[in-house]
Amino acid sequence: MKFRFCGDGDCPDWVLTGIHSQLVTLSSIKLRLFAQHVARSILGEDLPEDKVRDAFGVDAKGSNLDVVKAAISCLRYLMVNAVKFDTETMTFNEELQQLGFPKEHAAAICKVVEDFSERIRRDLAGKVLKVDAVEDVEATRKGDFVQLQFKVTGKLVEGVPQKNFTEILNVHKNDVPLLLKELKTAHEIMKQYDEGTNKMDEN
Repeated sequence: MKFRFCGDGDCPDWVLTGIHSQLVTLSSIKLRLFAQHVARSILGEDLPEDKVRDAFGVDAKGSNLDVVKAAISCLRYLMVNAVKFDTETMTFNEELQQLGFPKEHAAAICKVVEDFSERIRRDLAGKVLKVDAVEDVEATRKGDFVQLQFKVTGKLVEGVPQKNFTEILNVHKNDVPLLLKELKTAHEIMKQYDEGTNKMDEN
């Protein structure tokens, strides 16, 4: 079955699993509150971990924490895609029910999407080129290897964007000259592209 909020494509199996094993287990009121927290996290706010855990009956020690993570990823996918593909509320509501949400649950999610859609749309537009954006790089010599630590913003981890994330890459010292050469080539290509774009704008 094809869905408008999936860009007229199929709904991923992991989303279906998240809906039936996590989200529909909540009451419609808890789901609405949970969706509000997720919507704010899409906009860059931190998730209130205690409230989110309580909604699913997960204790502070982290038992069944994977349930919460899966639910966040699933609901984030539903909400972001509904905005991304400009899905009408009535259509989104019907599709949520087709996926297995009770009527009240579908209405709760749609209400939150309506309330946050404009802010999410603006946020998504601003993040088009900012996913996995490298803010800084640190290089450290470790024996025969050079360890590169990339400070990344906008990294998606289990569907949730991280404000600060570090990617580590170990490069053998013999490969460093080749890596530098390739980076310089990439830099020149981007520079030429940028210059060409500026000329087109001037014309």
